[in-house]
Amino acid sequence: MHSTAGGTVRYRGIQWLPAPERPEVVGESLRAGSIEVVRDGFLIDALAVGAGDLLLVADGAAISPGARLTEPGWQTRVRAELPEGVEAVVHWSERPLLDRLDELTGLAGRTFDSTADAPIVLRLLDREGAVLHSSTVPRRAIVDAQHGAVVRRGALLAHVSLVSRDEAWLMDIVALRCVLDGARMDGCRAAKLSPVDGVVEFIDRVMHVRTMTGRLVAVGTPQHRRITVASGDRVRAGDTLVDGHRSHQQLLRYWGEARFAAHFMEEMELEQATRGIAIPRVYWSLLVRSLLAWRRVTVPGDTGFRRHQIVPRAEFERVQRETVARGRRPAEVKPALRGLRAIARDAAARRR
Repeated sequence: MHSTAGGTVRYRGIQWLPAPERPEVVGESLRAGSIEVVRDGFLIDALAVGAGDLLLVADGAAISPGARLTEPGWQTRVRAELPEGVEAVVHWSERPLLDRLDELTGLAGRTFDSTADAPIVLRLLDREGAVLHSSTVPRRAIVDAQHGAVVRRGALLAHVSLVSRDEAWLMDIVALRCVLDGARMDGCRAAKLSPVDGVVEFIDRVMHVRTMTGRLVAVGTPQHRRITVASGDRVRAGDTLVDGHRSHQQLLRYWGEARFAAHFMEEMELEQATRGIAIPRVYWSLLVRSLLAWRRVTVPGDTGFRRHQIVPRAEFERVQRETVARGRRPAEVKPALRGLRAIARDAAARRR
């Protein structure tokens, strides 16, 4: 959310905690409130802030017109509500038992037995066992802080999908649209994926993947991001190394067209099963074929294409055959993925 005017930021009714895993933000709002923009003693602008929204500017900060003040929270996060400088031990009333994998983001987490009815009680205890904070957590929560972990103020303990059914449905629609457009959802950071099959090694605090031939491939690991693997773990190309939203473009590059197409089909079938809709598999096949019916030119040769140009596969194959028939240099290409929105824009432009 952006401010329409410049001035000084003033929090109204906002309770918030720091978000250590997001050092670029001020914190996360625990309660609904508002952010006011004041200039020369006059109220210039007021923006509503919901519970779970990320705060991007501090109380009392000076901003310019158009400054981004908040970022919407797509999940309900459970954080350690502790005084500054106090440490506590996480105690779950029931141990998380099950692994749950989100196929769209590639994130795995521990969750609770969903067959029981009683909610999960979360307690934060001091070293002597006294309760510093207590709250209840839904059973569908994904656990970020394991039983017995020592945490400080603002630490992320668990996250829960949107509670409202209408909000959850809207979130599903947004997620599906982003999948079909080949885009990442707002507020989701890109994951770091393994580019090759191999074994994880940390050398001078830098993550590497050593292939079967002994070649080392370095992988950048941004600070304050959760690393999902440990030294010695065996990984395959496309596996998540640093949490975030897995890029379909990266998966296509690391997996190749055949394996990615099969994975995409599985994602679509998972989507329709989650929503309780029935769409024949042949339609998903046509969809995946349309999204992958493109080629990215890496070496133009004498075809007349530009480097990095994305062209329809049928057009590329026609031009490639004509170029070879004339005895000229053919082009080199790689598979490319285009979203439905981009394909629709191209189709509309050709009709004009």
